[in-house]
Amino acid sequence: MYVTSKGIKRLRKTAVPNVVDMTPRDLGVIEILDNGGDTEVCCSSSMVNTEIEKKFKSPTTSLSTGSILDTPRKVRVKSELQKCRKRLLNKDKVIDNLRKKNTRLVKKTISLKNAVKVLTKRFKLDSNLSQDLDMYVKPTELFNLNCLNTVTKKKRCLKYPPVVRKFALTLHFYSTAAYRYLRKMYNTCLPHTNTIYSWYKSVEAKPGFTQESFDRLSEKVKMSNKILLCSLVVDEMSIRQQKIWTGKQYEGLVDIGIDSNDSNQIATQAYVFLLVSVNESWKIPIAYFFINSFTAENKSNLIKIALSKCHTVGIKVISLTFDGCKTNLSAMKLLGCNMDDAHNLKPFFKHPTADYDVFVFLDACHMIKLMRNLFESKKIIYNKDNNQIKWRLVEDLHKVQEKHKLHLANKLTQKHIWFKNSIMKVKLATQLLSRSVANAITFCDTELNIPNFTNSGPTTEFILVLNNLFDILNSRNFNCGGFKRPISSMTSNDVFRFFQTAKSYLLSLFVKVQRKRTVKKKGEKIVTFSEERVYVYNCQANTGVIGLLVCIESVQRLYTSYVETGYLRFIIAYKFSQDHVELFFGNIRSQGGFNNNPNSRQFKSAYKKLLMHLELSSKFTGNSVPLENVPILNCGTTVSNMNNTSIGYRYEIENEYLPDEDSSYETYQNNCDILSDSLNNSNSQYVCQIIGYIAGFVVRYILKKIKCDTCNDSVLARSKLWFHKLIDIKDFGGLCYASEDVYTVCKKTEEIIRREQRINSNKNTTKGYLCSLVLKHISHLNIFPGIDIHSRQQPALFNHKISLIKAIIEKFIDVRLHYIAKKTTEDLKCNSKRQLFNKLNLFQGN
Repeated sequence: MYVTSKGIKRLRKTAVPNVVDMTPRDLGVIEILDNGGDTEVCCSSSMVNTEIEKKFKSPTTSLSTGSILDTPRKVRVKSELQKCRKRLLNKDKVIDNLRKKNTRLVKKTISLKNAVKVLTKRFKLDSNLSQDLDMYVKPTELFNLNCLNTVTKKKRCLKYPPVVRKFALTLHFYSTAAYRYLRKMYNTCLPHTNTIYSWYKSVEAKPGFTQESFDRLSEKVKMSNKILLCSLVVDEMSIRQQKIWTGKQYEGLVDIGIDSNDSNQIATQAYVFLLVSVNESWKIPIAYFFINSFTAENKSNLIKIALSKCHTVGIKVISLTFDGCKTNLSAMKLLGCNMDDAHNLKPFFKHPTADYDVFVFLDACHMIKLMRNLFESKKIIYNKDNNQIKWRLVEDLHKVQEKHKLHLANKLTQKHIWFKNSIMKVKLATQLLSRSVANAITFCDTELNIPNFTNSGPTTEFILVLNNLFDILNSRNFNCGGFKRPISSMTSNDVFRFFQTAKSYLLSLFVKVQRKRTVKKKGEKIVTFSEERVYVYNCQANTGVIGLLVCIESVQRLYTSYVETGYLRFIIAYKFSQDHVELFFGNIRSQGGFNNNPNSRQFKSAYKKLLMHLELSSKFTGNSVPLENVPILNCGTTVSNMNNTSIGYRYEIENEYLPDEDSSYETYQNNCDILSDSLNNSNSQYVCQIIGYIAGFVVRYILKKIKCDTCNDSVLARSKLWFHKLIDIKDFGGLCYASEDVYTVCKKTEEIIRREQRINSNKNTTKGYLCSLVLKHISHLNIFPGIDIHSRQQPALFNHKISLIKAIIEKFIDVRLHYIAKKTTEDLKCNSKRQLFNKLNLFQGN
């Protein structure tokens, strides 16, 4: 082929027809030769190589390529055939892609079902998240959006389905980081965070009464087939003092929801009203106000407006809960309560727009803290028999426990004695004024006969009365025992009988105050001192006693008005606690991440998010949060491996610590013998009784895990022994009494632990090392002789006697090492100022 000077391509006369498919790779390098007027295009020698020869096809047999010998009709048929083959190939590719896409979608479906677990584990989300997301999420909805985004790859306006909106809002509420992670993982099929913020704008939630809350309450009343009884909880939350210009107006100023607000004061607190259902499980905020200082008259007026608005939408508010602030007590008087005469209290007032009484509660948690503060400040309080209630006994109990490095089954620590750095923590007050502390003081007095604890009866009586009162006012669950159960027809007689006893007891408490008087006699000044009796309910720090008396009277009247008349079947006193609004404040602070001191604008934003979240879960299935989550102590060695323990089993680390010489072993044995003698003398009966108590706990654990009846019978005592005195005081029917053999093993283990703490205090003693030492020192003792015959019936490597002893040793070591670690941590934190400075920053910081 050659090209003429005019650009026309022509065949040479010597050209031969060829049907080889010529591609640029086959042609190789094309050389362009300039021969005057014509340009010759020549193919390289690669055209005649062996690969080209393999590609040669006969013009009569080729169906994929045309030939110069083919007729026009045949050329058209071949062309159509080629197009059909291409279409078939494309269809095969589409089918293959769809199969791959389906496989990916199946995998994503599985991953989405596990996405909540992954997010909860990675971002440490709340436990309620899985329930909410499982309720809202539908993988098909997300995948439809995902496919749409993948196909179009264009920015377009999408109308998100309601399910996706709820899913996005719920996940974004719990964790913004988790939401961004999931949105990125699913190709941005979820709405952008700015879109979610625009959805929040639909809730106005300005300072004042929240209209959205009352609209939702109105819908709830229409759906309900019974009268909704609620409790109104009121409290203040400190906010950061900050004045902010938004481009239209200033924020951070005092704002109580009035349009013509011309105040220029900086707001220091948010005054919040929260409604808690008494006969159902839900709560919702209905109002908040930014204030600087509020008088009792202002508070009483806002409370009346809130009660009227609730009555308008059909909610019956039967109680009002305050804390112990002086302005709250004054507001109660303005509402119609009588708080002047402690013997004739009137803790209720008439509803402003309805004909029924609203009962007032002073938060039990605040009252128990005030009673603890009174006890510590006065040091000595007197009962009606003029007997002393001594704070010193609590301090002495702490000293005894610190001396012996063992606790008498209570949680008393340095933080409970010197609580000023953590004065806001309720658990420090409730754990100090608890039954366990009272029992420990009684045990030191009656059983151990420690001189400092003589005449401890009045002190333990004071602690037990406050403990039982708090249990009743904090009752929540029917599964609890004693006074912790809700007040019903089954428990009302016992509760009201105790109420009468507690009321007369609190009214009889008094303190002795010394009065100093200066008298002029014959021109000389004579100073005289006189001791005066002042009842606690009349002293300056009387809020705790008055608050408890108010709660007693309100609970009794509520039971008469609503349980006996059939409105309620029982009363859960926890419904009238301020814990609900305190948890709400905690949620608001958590919305700021590391910033737990929000300003007014941040408070408003968090309030909107919480209100929107409550609306999403507005089937009123409850939004309660447990007060405490006490972890269970886990053991490193499982009982299932006990039967596999051989007689000669030793940990490898044993060789590193065990003495090789006989003299060292004798020295070690002598030290243990000396320690054993000290544990057996009269001054160490304290330690022996605690060892017996822990041995009972070990027996209870073994009975749950081991299925061998013969071994289980050998660890239980057939009668009460001398080391069961502490268990006997603490027992209400669920404790176990260890046998003499179990006590011997536990006592020997305690000796080894104490010896190692004294000699090798700088070494990290391991559980295996301690276990091997104990086994070596009890090998000569005749322990559990009753199961010798039973043990011979098993193979040597699965001896039940050895396995049982090891199980006892390992569990006892677990308990003791856990206590030692916990005690060391508490000693390090006893002088910490973190809690004090954190509260100082929240309440007074700018």
